[in-house]
Amino acid sequence: MTPSVVVAGYASSDRTVLVDTPPVAGQTSRVVREFSRQRAGGIAYLAEATAGHGISTAAVTWVGADDIGSRYVSTVAASGIQTSGIERAGKRSPSATIYCTDDGTATCIYDPGETSCTLTDAQRGLLGRSTHAVVMIGPPDATNAVLDQRTTAQHLTWIIKGDRAAMPDALVDRLVKRSSLIFCNRDEYRQFRFGRVAPGTTMVVTDGHRPIEILRAGQSQLIDVPRPILEPTDSTGAGDTFAGATLARLIGEMPLEQAVVEASLEVADLLRRRS
Repeated sequence: MTPSVVVAGYASSDRTVLVDTPPVAGQTSRVVREFSRQRAGGIAYLAEATAGHGISTAAVTWVGADDIGSRYVSTVAASGIQTSGIERAGKRSPSATIYCTDDGTATCIYDPGETSCTLTDAQRGLLGRSTHAVVMIGPPDATNAVLDQRTTAQHLTWIIKGDRAAMPDALVDRLVKRSSLIFCNRDEYRQFRFGRVAPGTTMVVTDGHRPIEILRAGQSQLIDVPRPILEPTDSTGAGDTFAGATLARLIGEMPLEQAVVEASLEVADLLRRRS
């Protein structure tokens, strides 16, 4: 069966800016530089990475019946991603503003907009026909429906985000038990208080410029990846791009240790082009 990927989760039209200080209540932060405006974000970063490696990739997400939603669909389609699973309904599409600082930290303010966020028959069909399902941060009811739709033969990848409102404990438990591959950063790993991963599950933990940790079969392995030092740049979606680039290589039967190294270099090249 030809490999195919369906990526499910929130859409977002992203504006990313560099600020002089992190946003704090009661204080003013000033924009130093605008990196991007109305970039297709959310699930698009990961989906672009897998589609860019020639893997059939479809998006399952929700946007409004507005201009932002139209731009999102056209931008995603231009990246080679199938858009039949993008439901257009509601008054207002999701958007986000990401505030970056010189030290590499970022704060995201997400506006979920006004959309349906219910899994449609067309979306269920895409999920049922795919060999690989990727669950990103999204509406909890829809995420549960994705898990209900999953077949035993389908590989499930979970991309963790630090948004507990979208990840209640019961849903986290389901994802931990059913995922064959999990990606997160060190802060997210601590936030979700993971112990050992379940048998048959592999977890990839990134930690800035520190080595990548691979957790599987009760063992921990550190992979040192050289990363270039860049001027302050727009790193929005870098983690999702890394996950997508790694998954694409794994689908191509590359060993995980080599896949994370090559995916890291792919992300470094992306950031270099943005700087």
